[in-house]
Amino acid sequence: AAPPAKEEGEILVLTSDGKGIPMVKGDAARLNAFEDKPQRPGNRRMATVSSVYSVDPHVRTPDCIVAALFRDKREEAPKEARPKPCHKRVMAHLPQVVEETGDAKPISGIIVGLSWATCEVQRRHRKGQPLVRIMDGQPSLWEALEHCNSDVAAELTVDILDILHVSSYVWRAAKVFHRHKEHQEAFARERLKRILEGDVRPVIVGLRRMATQHKLKGEPLKEINTVCGYFEFHRQRMKYDEYLAAGYPIASGVIEGACRHLVKDRMERTGMRWTLEGAQAMLHLRALYQSSYWDKFHESQYPGTSQTSTARL
Repeated sequence: AAPPAKEEGEILVLTSDGKGIPMVKGDAARLNAFEDKPQRPGNRRMATVSSVYSVDPHVRTPDCIVAALFRDKREEAPKEARPKPCHKRVMAHLPQVVEETGDAKPISGIIVGLSWATCEVQRRHRKGQPLVRIMDGQPSLWEALEHCNSDVAAELTVDILDILHVSSYVWRAAKVFHRHKEHQEAFARERLKRILEGDVRPVIVGLRRMATQHKLKGEPLKEINTVCGYFEFHRQRMKYDEYLAAGYPIASGVIEGACRHLVKDRMERTGMRWTLEGAQAMLHLRALYQSSYWDKFHESQYPGTSQTSTARL
């Protein structure tokens, strides 16, 4: 059920990412047969980790974000307590294979995961509440999200490209133009600050101009084109000056942490290989434990057993 409205934050957040799981060879091949594009070498297959939570606004400045990204040491007055996520719920889904009239029908884990997240949003969204959707630049995630209609008005929905992934692309450009670490850092710091101030388009133009001035060719030119193409494709999700002023989260730390705690710490231990069914069962169990409804779930199914269940896990 939806959490009590009085316990929710002012902003509802949907976020999602992928995390690989080592599969047994047979099930990896079975999933591979249903993929539209070739998988990476090996037997790892992607699970889609999705999370929905609420949080109160936290207004920051571009300088604050840059200082955090570069871990600057600053002597300041005690910081205001950062709002904590409320009722964080998380799930992870592998692709599903459904048998229908003798034929195996594949369902993408991305579709299953984002459909779950969309249903969670429908249960929890309140009238007039902003819905912030934060993800990295993976096109398949954003495309699938467009097909999962949450019935939240467009003017209340804010799509944000994770600033940590933006930072990684800025560093890629910095390494093309500079060899020394201190010059790379100065380059990245300046461009990130400008992006956070809303100057995405001028940064793209500047990178292309520098590529021309340096007469880049081959791999260096390809790298700059990749960075500029990434920014141009996601430019409408990079209005960070507006997001910071409104107090919206701009980083996907919640889902990155979920990928680690829910999947990596349990599913990627030495020598582990999972069947599709076994992996999904463990993902469901881990999702219950990592979400806010572990005790309520056990109380509803097995009254009086929640504390014992938690201790055993």
